[in-house]
This record gives sequence, C-alpha cells and structure tokens, in this order.
Amino acid sequence: MISTYTLENINIKIEQAYENAKKALELCGNYAVAQDPKDLKRLGGYLGNYVNNLRSALNYATTDYSNQRNFRDKKGKPLRNTDFPYSFVEDDFKSLPLVSLMSKTDPELYDFIEEIQPYHHYKSSSFKTGAFIATNNQILMTGMDDNKSDSPKFTNWLGNIMQISNMDKHNLLVHPQEMNINTFAILDENFFQPKHMGVAVMVGEKNGEPIFVKTPCYVPQVRMFALKDLKWLNFMIPMDGGFLEFIPFMQGTAKGVADKLNKFSSLWS
Repeated sequence: MISTYTLENINIKIEQAYENAKKALELCGNYAVAQDPKDLKRLGGYLGNYVNNLRSALNYATTDYSNQRNFRDKKGKPLRNTDFPYSFVEDDFKSLPLVSLMSKTDPELYDFIEEIQPYHHYKSSSFKTGAFIATNNQILMTGMDDNKSDSPKFTNWLGNIMQISNMDKHNLLVHPQEMNINTFAILDENFFQPKHMGVAVMVGEKNGEPIFVKTPCYVPQVRMFALKDLKWLNFMIPMDGGFLEFIPFMQGTAKGVADKLNKFSSLWS
C-alpha cells in the first residue's frame, strides 16, 4: 500500500486541487454577473492548477509503488519513468516498463490500471461528455453525477486530466456558452424540473409552495447559471473538437481521483 509519507503528499495535492476548484466555481458566479472576459483566462489558470495537482497526486502514488517494489530496468538501474501510466493507444500502454513489471508482480493492480486507460474511451478524435442532450429547443437531463468515481460516466477522467495537463497553459481557456433553452426534461424523477422566469428561477417546492431564486443564479439540477434574459450560461473546456462541462469536472474529479487512489493502494501490499 502507499506509504504514510507519500499519502501525506498526495493529500496535500488533492487539497490544493479542491482549493483551486472552489476559487474557480466562485469566479463562475462572478462571470455570470459581470461577464468580464478576463475571468475566463483566470478560470483557465485555475483549471490548469487543478489538473496538475491531480496529476502530481497520481504520479506520487506510482513512484511510491515502484520504489517499494524496487523495480529495475534491464540494466539493473531504477526505472526512470515512474509516472502514473496512461496512453491513448493500447500497444503503447503495454510497452511501458512500469506496466510490464506491474503485470508480472501485481496482476490485480495491473487489471485496475488497464481498465481506466484512455484508449478504452477515445475511439475517435472527437468526443463529448456531459449530462445533457439538446434537441428541438429542449434539453434532456440525466440527473447522473458524472464525476462520482462509481458512476458509469466517470470513465474518461484519466485521459481528460492528462490531456488538459498537456495543453499549452497560455491557451487554456474556459469558454462560456449561452443557451436559449425553454424546456428541460429531467429524466431522473428525483430531480425537480427548474422553471426560468427571467428575474427568478423556480428551483423546487416546499410544503406545496414554490421556491424561487433571483437571477443570475446557479441551478444545480441543470448544472448551469440562469441569467436575467431567460438564457442559461454553461462553461465549457474545448478539447479535440469536443468539449467537457467545466463545472461538473471541477466539482467532482478530485474526489473521484482520491477514491481511485484509495483503490490503487488497496490492491498491493
């Protein structure tokens, strides 16, 4: 399992990721009010810090594992690359020295690392993730939390972290996307269907009475901000011709990574 010393360093990186996520989500609220373009660049900075902290946490875990196993290369020297293994190509993944040694020493751990590889989820150059599908001026919401580590949709996390981390930090921008959607069809019966009325949004009911929140405001059921002009505001991370929803990515990925690292640690001793 991961050593106590390394676990402390991992927890620090996870905490720093949470701190950046909190600041970023607060800034999303500021942008919904003032719509200052500089805030989008600041969001990109928080996003970069967020994924880099998570990537460091992952790397700490596999470096600790490699050191404890005393893995050596063919020349008998310690492995040079002990970063968390990932690849968008299966053959490239299996050719990594750390992966090869892991498969022989800890097959259960190898199976876990293999099943989370990006090549299972990136079958084309274009991809999209999100809980909504826009069609005929209507958005169909699943209500599923994509970023819970046990969610069927928490699948692309490793590739997303690595791809964002590898982006040119000067070009790492978060794009606002305004939507003029009149109707939401919530597919999960546990989620209340919000009603946008311009100056306020009906977000639920209590004792038979409607609950209104003044706009602009964040509406968690649809994971977007309601603006005063009857529009909805979302934040997107453009990637490879597709996009990621910024807010759910920032809300849940750190917790998901922490859960995955706990499982990583439990599969070897």
